[in-house]
Amino acid sequence: MTDVYREIQDPATAPERLAEIVATHPELAPWVLQHPNCYDALREWIAAYATPPAGPATGAGDVFSTTASSDPFARAVEPALSSHPATPFGSAPGTQPTRPRGPFFRRRGILIGGSIGIAAIMLVGIGGAWWAISGLTRGASSPEGAVARLLSGVENVDPVTVATSLAPSEFGGFVEPLQRLASAVPGEDGGADMAQLLADVRASAELSSTAMAYETEQLADGVVRVSWTDGEMRLSGDERELARSLTALYEPLLRARQAAIYGYSDAEIDEAIDAMVDGWSSNVDLDQSWDARDAADWYGAGPISLVAVDEGNGWYISPLLSFYDLQWRQSEEQGYVDSRDLGDAIIEAEVFETPEVAAEELTAALESGRIERVAATLPLAERRVLSLYGDVFNLEYVVNEYSPSIETADFSAATNGDRARLSIEELLVDFTEWSNGYELHDRYDISEVCAEWSDEYLDSSYSSWWDEYTYWTDQRTGSACLDDPAWTDRLGAGDVDLIAVREGGGWLVSPIATIADAASIAVDSFIPYYESGALDELFR
Repeated sequence: MTDVYREIQDPATAPERLAEIVATHPELAPWVLQHPNCYDALREWIAAYATPPAGPATGAGDVFSTTASSDPFARAVEPALSSHPATPFGSAPGTQPTRPRGPFFRRRGILIGGSIGIAAIMLVGIGGAWWAISGLTRGASSPEGAVARLLSGVENVDPVTVATSLAPSEFGGFVEPLQRLASAVPGEDGGADMAQLLADVRASAELSSTAMAYETEQLADGVVRVSWTDGEMRLSGDERELARSLTALYEPLLRARQAAIYGYSDAEIDEAIDAMVDGWSSNVDLDQSWDARDAADWYGAGPISLVAVDEGNGWYISPLLSFYDLQWRQSEEQGYVDSRDLGDAIIEAEVFETPEVAAEELTAALESGRIERVAATLPLAERRVLSLYGDVFNLEYVVNEYSPSIETADFSAATNGDRARLSIEELLVDFTEWSNGYELHDRYDISEVCAEWSDEYLDSSYSSWWDEYTYWTDQRTGSACLDDPAWTDRLGAGDVDLIAVREGGGWLVSPIATIADAASIAVDSFIPYYESGALDELFR
């Protein structure tokens, strides 16, 4: 499908060709809808047959559905055939409507798992694709369907399908910055063309699956663990070509950094990149296959699994819960946690009247060391993690060991609709521990993105005359800001704030939204350097 992906991103592609593409590849309908040459009749046909109808009577659907029976993942309803054009080329009087055929789950999939580079390509690609699917997609009809959809997207290196499989409560805040990054035009120093990158990855490696079977276990209301119990996956491809494809995403940034910081010449950078490609490709084997039992042995904690969540309009994969579920199961395997301590219900939120109060209550909850109290001060996505896997964080041990005391917690907020930016006016935290009868204090005074600290420690000297040690306390001090390094300053680190969101009629501080907002600031700061061909200036 490489050429097809190129065509739907080419503004010169003819309307007739767009109709041919969507007839044979209905999963690309969201992209075609945004093409400048997509005409009204084609839009109507896509609305009828390439996407499910919207509305309260339909339930959750799937933007990729061709028919209710051909997409096993989505909640969809059969559209009325007689009210739409018969073909994507327009109405044809006297003919019966037809629909594109073929299963949604294509088996010619391609590798992406197990590599940060591939994940980055997919993430940026998701940003570029989301504008085409935002507001149109629905969750899968079952937890197993959400896993199957994600696997389909991974196999096909299809950012649209991957995007629609991830929980909006966790991933939604990253969409806009990724979209802007994917839409950026590289400057004179070159840059990665996303369509070409995706095409190169598809061409260089292939991941396929057969006879996949899953078992489910309900962890809490609307939260289900889906485990891979049967089936086979096969991996094949050209290791060097895949390494080269992945390197292309980072190459402009790598070149700029090596030139600005180390003063390397183009020839030296070429040699370094070739060495990196050689090293990566020599340590990866793309010719292998494994079944569910093999994968479970590698996993080290039973069957490979993902956690799916119901977010009201269908089931999605939760990256956060899937990650912490792995941590929990591996900790359980090693005897650090007990399965009886795994949470089985989502803690109710305690919302607050203002963003400032929400921040103050979160800090007080952290000081208490009670994981259930901390969970109650967080939005749903974060609250789910602490409700189920709170013991992994071992917060009670940290509090008992270091006795944190928050002496000052002063925040100011700027509210804009359902979001608020929280600036730390002053956050003064004291950690206490005892050693040889001495009470030692580590103090952190945080203001906005800067912190000053002092920590006490025991010093000693030995007297051979008395054959004993003499102890006394000493102190180290320091300070640092997020924007101290020049490159973080240029990427807007000084503008980072905590983010609070409205939920359940009140305010809660959201770590996920805070990270997403910081990513948005960094992307907006990065793009001018990228588009002007001045990436080397980031590191000077």
